[in-house]
Amino acid sequence: MPTFAWARGGTLEGTLQQAIRGVDVGPDGAIVICGNLSGSRSIAGQPLTSSGGEDLFVMMLEPDATVRWARTFGAAGTDVAIDCDLAPSGAVVVTGLFQRRVTFGPSVVGVAVGASDAFTLLLTPGGTPSWVRTAGGAANDYGNEVAVDPAGNVVIALMYESADFAFAGQAPVAVGHQGRNDTLVVSYAPDGALRWWRSVTGDGDDLGRGVATDPVGNVIFVGETTSAVMQVQGTPVGTPAGGADLFVTSWTPDGALRWARRQGGPGDDAARAAGGGPGGVAFVGGRFTGSVDFGGMTRVSAAGTADLFLVRFGAAGAVDWVNTVRSTGTEEGVELSVSRLGEVVVSGDFSSEVTLTGNSTALTLSAGTAQSDEFVAAWTLDGELRWALAGGGPGREVNYDVGVGPTGAVVLVGTSQGAATFGAHRLSSQDRVYIAATDPCQP
Repeated sequence: MPTFAWARGGTLEGTLQQAIRGVDVGPDGAIVICGNLSGSRSIAGQPLTSSGGEDLFVMMLEPDATVRWARTFGAAGTDVAIDCDLAPSGAVVVTGLFQRRVTFGPSVVGVAVGASDAFTLLLTPGGTPSWVRTAGGAANDYGNEVAVDPAGNVVIALMYESADFAFAGQAPVAVGHQGRNDTLVVSYAPDGALRWWRSVTGDGDDLGRGVATDPVGNVIFVGETTSAVMQVQGTPVGTPAGGADLFVTSWTPDGALRWARRQGGPGDDAARAAGGGPGGVAFVGGRFTGSVDFGGMTRVSAAGTADLFLVRFGAAGAVDWVNTVRSTGTEEGVELSVSRLGEVVVSGDFSSEVTLTGNSTALTLSAGTAQSDEFVAAWTLDGELRWALAGGGPGREVNYDVGVGPTGAVVLVGTSQGAATFGAHRLSSQDRVYIAATDPCQP
């Protein structure tokens, strides 16, 4: 079982306005993180200063958390990096939202046309902005998650409210906007050219929460819906089961639909994170309340408000297995990464003693006296639970993302209410955000 190798803190406020939101780890072990800040702050000892009300930042760290480079971007409005990923070339891709006009670099400028627009930004391995692509309309639109496939194509989970939604420089597109929130999965080429987009829409809220690619470039796009009729690229899929249902879609590298599922129970259920595995399988993590039917495999939550699930879907969309993270408290914040070594790593928050299940094993973690602590755990591709760790402090910790390096070392990012402990590493009571990494762990 691994242990925590190091932890670093930061003086961001640890709120929605100031947080580390995304992380990824490259083949050389370098770590990229992103998020948003205001004022003069620091992360891992690196000073960061905003130029506007709320700016986005991107940082590259060495495997030991030494800062390689740091960049901030923004103007007078609210500008937020929500997720980041590393391309095979070592380039960094970031997505999020911005307002007004933001100059990312010479000739790399984004101009918002509505309340907030989505952006997708590519930086070179050295941190130089290469291109930015924007999209939006009169209302609020933003990029929620990003993944890069083995060919370097960039895939975005994009949320939109705008009926006049358009990709910058193009006429408004017929995205089928019906409810208050709808969602797209968007693919850009390595040079930023728009390749394709596909929609999930309905008369309620359709929220794209996670996106990932598998080893051959298939795209997994997941989220939640409250629509009476949810449509995937204009075709109705599934029937309502409760307050909110989860959806899972799978697409070829060129944007052809492989399969789509809508599943849930009488409570509120959501898919929050995705990962792709060999042979076209898809791993999906999320949150459920009450009982949920995962394609004939029913799981029932414990006495708490919400529990978590990890599901593997086969190449044709059938459910292969389901495992859970359950307690009498509340679990939240599911993030997922499929490692290069063949493990499914899941992270999140928990508030009381929690039991994690594998196909034939189980482990228990304790949260101590905290409002919520962090967990990270690893399953094999076949659903066997390998290990689980917990960390946190006396207050409330919120996990935002997880990444896995080439040696199996896992990196977590999130917010803290101070004095969080990860293994033998204790952060200052002044730290409100954290980066924590385990030592290498081979399967």
